[in-house]
Amino acid sequence: MTCESCERDNLEKCYFCRECYFQALSRIQNLSIVQIRNNLTCDELFPETVQTRMGDYLINEVNECLRCLDNGLWTAATCMSARIFENQLKYYVRRNYNRYFESIFACIDFLERMGYPDYNIEKFDSLRRLRNDAMHATYEFNQDDSIYTAKLVFQLTLTIFSSKPQLY
Repeated sequence: MTCESCERDNLEKCYFCRECYFQALSRIQNLSIVQIRNNLTCDELFPETVQTRMGDYLINEVNECLRCLDNGLWTAATCMSARIFENQLKYYVRRNYNRYFESIFACIDFLERMGYPDYNIEKFDSLRRLRNDAMHATYEFNQDDSIYTAKLVFQLTLTIFSSKPQLY
């Protein structure tokens, strides 16, 4: 199996070689307001082969989140990130465990029971709390909060759509 980006030999569980995956991950981790203000879009953020798997709906959601960030709409951007996170985590559980949960709480609890790494469970739980704060307007988000949340969600999206389904 070869990397869909550079055609080097690839790992079994991923569509990309290690170098291409980490190059895309680095682009997300180093995301800054300067890049966002230069009309950054999903096309520039994610490799084409990831976007192909994401589908139009998710691409539109990512672009809307980036537009909110570009316009300084911090709470709206965090709400968009939260929406992407919730949909992607449910999709991940459905795709890899063949289970469907109505709530994000149930997804996280399920992954924790399945032995998912504590580091990721903590990250998911942190995103869940940010989601609740955004959805219920219990916190006024600033630029740093919103960009941090978007980065975490974009990393999750990259990971989900770079990896092949692994039914457990």
